[in-house]
Amino acid sequence: MDGEEVMVRANQLEFAGDEMEEGMNYYDEESLSLCGVEDFLQVVAAYRNFVQQK
Repeated sequence: MDGEEVMVRANQLEFAGDEMEEGMNYYDEESLSLCGVEDFLQVVAAYRNFVQQK
């Protein structure tokens, strides 16, 4: 996070049990998101409201 941009990365992939075939790997490119600080704060506020409604 800097004054203009926020990077959110979910890198907690944990797959237990199933062995991958040789040469295969899990696709995790969708675990990275970039946005402006104002947009990020709006998402956090909306998520907080959503969670509080449950």
